[in-house]
Amino acid sequence: MTAELSSFPWSNQASSEVEWREMMRFSRSSGVIVRGEVMDEKEYDLAVTSGIGMQVQIAPGYSYIKGHFFKHTGDYYLLSIKPNQTGTERVDTVVLRADFTANSMNYAVLEASTTLTQTSTIWEIALAKITIPKDAEDSSVFSIQDMRDCSVSYALVPSTKQKSESNKVFTLPNDVYTTLPLREFAWNSTSGQKILDQIIVPQDGIYMVHGRIKFPWSQPPGLRGLKILKNGEDIGIVNQVYTAGYPIDISCSGMAKMFKGDYLNLQGAQITGDDMDIEIFEAGITWIAPIKVEP
Repeated sequence: MTAELSSFPWSNQASSEVEWREMMRFSRSSGVIVRGEVMDEKEYDLAVTSGIGMQVQIAPGYSYIKGHFFKHTGDYYLLSIKPNQTGTERVDTVVLRADFTANSMNYAVLEASTTLTQTSTIWEIALAKITIPKDAEDSSVFSIQDMRDCSVSYALVPSTKQKSESNKVFTLPNDVYTTLPLREFAWNSTSGQKILDQIIVPQDGIYMVHGRIKFPWSQPPGLRGLKILKNGEDIGIVNQVYTAGYPIDISCSGMAKMFKGDYLNLQGAQITGDDMDIEIFEAGITWIAPIKVEP
């Protein structure tokens, strides 16, 4: 096969949208552009919430799809959901759709479908999955699941760190590893972190996971321990230390192969012969994952 060389853009030659997309797909992933410390759940970042009547509302924000920039400013955008007369609940998906033929990006509803179209002419990203009860008459009864992915630069990686509130007393039973409750949001750049004792993985990858817990003063001597679990199962990432009752800060870290939807738990333990009230200074898990460039 003959070698073919090309480069663009240049001032003295025309370039096409197809060439632009081919170049910009190496810049960052398609998704919602988060400008704050966390992905907003209601007032920004294209968040989808219940609106008026059979409408849902989409908050202002920005998005990036295959090199094309989308800007939604001003008020919420109202999107109508068709009545559900199927006799059972129906699941729709709210998407942002880039139409490369029509040169447009707009919101749309995939009725009774969660399957995205991602082709050379149409590329959709999910914003929310909506469960509509049968004969529903108002969006207040909809179940809305956040499906947004964060658009990230390929020089960066998605990360989440969750921790307990400062000075929150938690009783750690004697001689048993116990799952530690995490605050819903501390710092994260991915959506879907809704379960207080889990961190949910946003995409397939090889992950660096880390946990940390601080045991306070004036406790009986004995063993203190910390470990990280994947999908509720021990993966061998653990640290155990004996202390004579002094305060101690324990951490553990390791590598784990994870798939989108897998989750991590952090568990703590102590062996002193009795339950122990502790003030968890921080209990969190962070990850670093390689990003696969979109096709």
